[in-house]
Formats: sequence, structure tokens, C-alpha cells
Amino acid sequence: MILSAVRFAALLFLASTLAYGANTIQMEGLVVRAMPPGQANTAAYLKLHNGSLKAVALVGGSVTFAQRLEIHQTRQVDGYMRMEKLDQVIIAPGQTLSLEPGGAHLMLFGLEQALTPGAEVTLCLDFMAAPTVCGRGEVRKPGMESSGHDHHH
Repeated sequence: MILSAVRFAALLFLASTLAYGANTIQMEGLVVRAMPPGQANTAAYLKLHNGSLKAVALVGGSVTFAQRLEIHQTRQVDGYMRMEKLDQVIIAPGQTLSLEPGGAHLMLFGLEQALTPGAEVTLCLDFMAAPTVCGRGEVRKPGMESSGHDHHH
């Protein structure tokens, strides 16, 4: 009887792995940039690894401390650095996407509370045809986004 339950659990795990792929999306290194008091917007940086067998599209997300989250890309246009909103970012099977300063990143608009360095935050990301992924990270001062330890989820 116990062996049957173990086999059944293994089959369920295998079925879910085939449906979404092993470890579908993994988030690590989440950092939210601390801003001076009164600043209404900030940025978030992290890495996303697509461990599934199919491409997934990052389409948005949410946090409890800001009104909205958008995906942005920094580009040079006519000698100036400009940000543009992206509707989605495709992550190929096995690919790791780095959302970082100077490239693709997350913008958080309408901060509803001051973010102090060292505070822990939670962020959830939405994907087309894949489950929502939530992770925890840390608020850090500008320029310190890549220092310290990473949080794996």
C-alpha cells in the first residue's frame, strides 16, 4: 500500500514536470533600489531562470508597496539613454534573464511607503502560460544592487 502511494506521488510529480517542465521559473538575487524620501518610483533587479522545456513570457507582476510594476528596457537613442516600456520579455528554455541596471529591469511606480536599505520585500511576477512566481529580496542603496548575498526561490 505504501509503495503504491509512493509510485502515485512520483507519477504526479512526473506529470507536473512534463506539463510545465522541471523547476519552471526560478527567481534569484532580487534587489529593490532604495530612493530618497518623497521619490515616487524605483527599480527592481533580479535574475530569472527558465528551467522548463518551453519558452515563457514575463508579462508583468506586482508588489504590495507600489501601485504598479512595469518591465522596462534602457536604450541609447540619439546619444541619450532612454527607458521604454516592454509588454513582455521572452525567456527561452534553459535561459537565464538578468534584469539589471542599464538594461531590461522592473520599474515600480507609485511607491506607497519609504523603502529603507536592508528592508526585506516580496515581489510576484506574472508569466504567460506559466505559474506566477514570487520571491523575496532586499532594498539596497543605489550602486549597491549587486553586492551582498542572493536570495534563491
